[in-house]
Amino acid sequence: MSRGIGFPVTYRCLFFACILALTHVRTLADPPYKNCSTSPGNFSDAKFQNQRNDLLSVLSSYASKSRFYSTKVGDNVDDQLYGNFLCFGNLPLTECQECVTLAARNIKKLCPMSKQAIGWEEKCQLRYSDEPFFGTMDNTANLPLWNNRSVPDPELFTDAVKKLMSNLTETAAYHSATNLLSTGHSSFEDLHGLAQCTADLSPSNCNSCLQFALNQILSCCSSFRGARVYSKSCYLRYELYVFPGIDSDNPPPSKKSRRNVLVAVFVAILVVGLIVITSICLYCSVLRKTKHQGKYGTLT
Repeated sequence: MSRGIGFPVTYRCLFFACILALTHVRTLADPPYKNCSTSPGNFSDAKFQNQRNDLLSVLSSYASKSRFYSTKVGDNVDDQLYGNFLCFGNLPLTECQECVTLAARNIKKLCPMSKQAIGWEEKCQLRYSDEPFFGTMDNTANLPLWNNRSVPDPELFTDAVKKLMSNLTETAAYHSATNLLSTGHSSFEDLHGLAQCTADLSPSNCNSCLQFALNQILSCCSSFRGARVYSKSCYLRYELYVFPGIDSDNPPPSKKSRRNVLVAVFVAILVVGLIVITSICLYCSVLRKTKHQGKYGTLT
């Protein structure tokens, strides 16, 4: 009877350990995030459900044309519903629409009867209210999040975050050509950042929203490898990698970054190569042993 040829447990463990080492796990909780009001609102629940369905349908369809849009539905002042969406950064319109459609679906689940609500996804946010809010800065529901992995030199890293994000905040708010959006890159630790406001804000309101968000980051998490602040009126984020929405506005990676990538690739290839060579050697060794036993038989 022939026996299957297997590999020792040690080599199997080594193989899976190498696979795990080559993967990257983020520490932030996954979206969506929400803020739902408990106010009874201005009109009946039945009317609200119909108005919200109409509003979310319009917003979802318009996301294929623009990264920001605001509108209202309803014929009477007493039962109108206002809404907008914002796709973060220079997101491709196809991804923008996918995100807004997802946000529209999720917000109905997360805030089923709320007359005022906002839902945040990874790449966009969607908001509605039975009270007009267009052009008004609102930071009452800000949600800061961060990657809890620290950096080797927190003090220097915090200074780099503050410098980059302060510049992006000023550019987004006061440089009209940016459309209240600014992205940038710092050579320090290959740091990337984004600052953005809803396009209906004035420059001063945009600056106020982003400054408030930046102060939140500096007080809670600027010594961590990545952080963001979701707000009803603006969005602020930095990471040590290129994240969605900033690709087109950032320069190529620095020489240091490219060198690190090459080293990582070389190590990965070396590890995989060693596994393959070891596996082949083991296979040949077992095969030779099996053939030898088959030719001469075994002693009893």
